[in-house]
Amino acid sequence: MVSVFHPDRLQLVKGAPAHRRAHLDRLCGAIWPARADLRRRFGRTLAQRNALVARVRAGHGSAESLPSWDDRLAAEATPLMAARAEAVEALISPFASLAEKLGLPAAEISYRPRAATGGEELAAELARRRDQDLGRAYTSYGPQLDEVELRLGGRQLRRFASQGQQRLALLALLFAERAAMLEAGRAAPLMLLDDVMSELDAAHRELLVSLLEGDGQSVISATEAAHVPSAAALRIQVSDGALFRCSRAEGRLMGRRAPRPIGAALQTVLSGVEPATLLAAVQSTWSGAVGRRWPGRRARSRSATAWSPWPAARPPGRRSWTFSEPRSSIR
Repeated sequence: MVSVFHPDRLQLVKGAPAHRRAHLDRLCGAIWPARADLRRRFGRTLAQRNALVARVRAGHGSAESLPSWDDRLAAEATPLMAARAEAVEALISPFASLAEKLGLPAAEISYRPRAATGGEELAAELARRRDQDLGRAYTSYGPQLDEVELRLGGRQLRRFASQGQQRLALLALLFAERAAMLEAGRAAPLMLLDDVMSELDAAHRELLVSLLEGDGQSVISATEAAHVPSAAALRIQVSDGALFRCSRAEGRLMGRRAPRPIGAALQTVLSGVEPATLLAAVQSTWSGAVGRRWPGRRARSRSATAWSPWPAARPPGRRSWTFSEPRSSIR
């Protein structure tokens, strides 16, 4: 699983409920791989029932088969809602704790199903609303309308919180998911954090670094190396269109390109990509590179030549990238 923080990701907090449902379903699959298919199976059944409802409304089909589709949809919905409720239950405590540490006291997350959680009750309600569905040509009841609510002091974060508070809530949510996965015995997600430190004070920066200095890998972008107070992190700096590895202790340029697999993942996506959108691009290719055993020489004999993915006529300026990873995963 990949956890991403960048400006567009705020839609997870302030956007439509569909963003949070999809995100929660991916988390369910990451924590319980046997449940990873629940969303797809429910979505396929919902699409088939909707198609039948539309045909019946248009006069091209019969409503006689709708009761069987009601039962089937209810059977697929029940385990999906149960998984969502269980996942949110695992997030409640770490989310509240991390949000408070980040300066958001009384923050909470809750799951609000818009349908009965029992299969028989859900099928009965679908039957009761059948005429309404035929009039609208789609299914108007079920877990496709569920909401995952984030609240601060009893008020919805998406409506009443400032953008700074929404950023902190997103951070708390991502780290709460990380804690839930570790608690379930799963591997820690890869954390991609784009310019997350710029609006945090020194105490909160140290808090985030301490949370990341456990299991798993993380990539943090920052405009200043001092924004990431970690002596153990591998630092890579983008300067004048070239990618340099820096000394861990002193942060000075060493004239080395990033080690594989990090270097390979970045080199794949950097061509034609502005630094401000780098992490969004890394997300799509990282899973294919991280953890892969790359053939070639040992670390001490890697090339000392920096590679430049940008044309000389369009220098991107300077940007620092900090990588935190278990030593055993970099080959």
